Amino acid sequence: MTSDELKRQLGIDDDDVYRVHSDTGQVQKERLFGWKNTNRQLDQASGAIQERWLFGWKGTGMRIDPDSGVL
Repeated sequence: MTSDELKRQLGIDDDDVYRVHSDTGQVQKERLFGWKNTNRQLDQASGAIQERWLFGWKGTGMRIDPDSGVL
């Protein structure tokens, strides 16, 4: 999935570059000196989009199909 596809699926509307970290599923934003974690992650097994809350991760009710990339 390209950065533009990922941004579209997550509802991000800016010119920055994003990726999903392959080991953790954490959505990361490209910065001047590397990648910075955002408050979103993708569950690797189910494709569920999760947001960081006070006590961990909470599902958003959205899911990205791991095979097709469709929300």
